[in-house]
Amino acid sequence: MARTSELGLPREETSCQRCAVHMNSLLLVEPQPTRRTKLVRGLLVVVPALLAAMIFLWIPMNVTRAPRSLGEAAFLAADRQIAYNRGRIAFGNSAQAVTVAAEFSRAMKASWKQPFDEADSAGASEIRRRVLTHCELHPAHCILLVQFSELHRMTADAKLSLQTIAWEQAQAALRTKNAGTNGMKLVLGLGDLQGYDTILTGRFALEVSSDAGRMNSVEFSPELISGYFEEALKSKQSNRSKPLQ
Repeated sequence: MARTSELGLPREETSCQRCAVHMNSLLLVEPQPTRRTKLVRGLLVVVPALLAAMIFLWIPMNVTRAPRSLGEAAFLAADRQIAYNRGRIAFGNSAQAVTVAAEFSRAMKASWKQPFDEADSAGASEIRRRVLTHCELHPAHCILLVQFSELHRMTADAKLSLQTIAWEQAQAALRTKNAGTNGMKLVLGLGDLQGYDTILTGRFALEVSSDAGRMNSVEFSPELISGYFEEALKSKQSNRSKPLQ
C-alpha cells in the first residue's frame, strides 16, 4: 500500500512540488555581474557622454565668425597668409607690397644680432631666424604685419631694441623700393607664432631724419589693427573717387 501525506497525496508528488518550488526560487535570484560586465556597462555610459561633450566643445571653436568690418576681414586675410606661409617669407596686397615685405624681412634677418641672440643664447637655427612679413600698401598707408620666431622669449629690453630696428628697417624698405609717399601713415604689428605683441605707429619720411624715427608703441589689439586696415581701405576708396585735376 502506497504511503500518503497528511493531505492524502502520494509522498512522491509532494517531493516534486518541493523541487519545483526550489527551482523557482533559484530562477528568481539575479546572478551577480562580473567585473568585466561592470566595465562594459560603464563604458557604454561614459563613452557616449565623452563624445557628446567633445562635439559640444568642438563645434563653437570651429565655427567661423563673420568679420565685423572690412578692416577686420583684411587683417584676418593678411594674418592667414602668414600663418599658411608654405615656406614663403613675404606677402602683400600687391606686387610692389610683396617686394617691400621681402626687403624688410631680409633686412631684419641681417639685423638679427642683438635682439635675437638674447632670445636664444645658443644661437638660433636658420628656420628660427625667419621673419615673416605681410605688407598692406595703399597710397596713404603702409601696414606691416611681422612675425618673429622668438619674440615671446625676448627680454623687455630686447623687445624695445627690436622695435627700434624694425621701425628703421620699415622706413628703409619703403625708400629702397620707392614705395612710400612722404608723410604716409606707417603701422607695424609685431608678434610671433603665439600671437601679436605690439603695434608701432608713425609717419614715413622720404629723407632720413630724426622725424623718421618718431613712433608710438602700444599693446596689440585686434580691434586697433583692424581699425588701421579699415582706415587704409577707406582712404584708398576716397582717392579713387577724387576727380582728376
